Amino acid sequence: MTQVRQSPQTVQNVVTFDVVVSGANSELALKPGMTAATRIIVDQRIDVVHVPNQALRYAPGGLATATASQAGRATNGAGEEARLWTMRDGQPAPVAVTLGLDDDNVTEIVEGDLHPGDHVVLAEEPDAKGSQPRLPPPRL
Repeated sequence: MTQVRQSPQTVQNVVTFDVVVSGANSELALKPGMTAATRIIVDQRIDVVHVPNQALRYAPGGLATATASQAGRATNGAGEEARLWTMRDGQPAPVAVTLGLDDDNVTEIVEGDLHPGDHVVLAEEPDAKGSQPRLPPPRL
């Protein structure tokens, strides 16, 4: 990125800034004034244990019965404590974890009794008769 313009543009409550970037364009595929949707990566980790963010929002019995700390994480950022649920011996079991980086889809697990291949609980499914919810097949 070589420049971020100072004057924002607001359309339907979305604020955008024009940004000037530089890069190789030997095939002349990029034209002046083109728009792009981008992701700016400010940090990354490779070969880490991570879970879908949905797993951090799950609590047995649904979110209505859980407090914010039981259901997942607050908005403190990396290094905060959270709880998620894994399948142990066919039953959901709580696991305290310390969170790391996240990308709005998955979150790194920095610390906790969670290992690659463990199955985390994302949600419950009602059984065929509509009575008690049952856990879905475990997934990571």
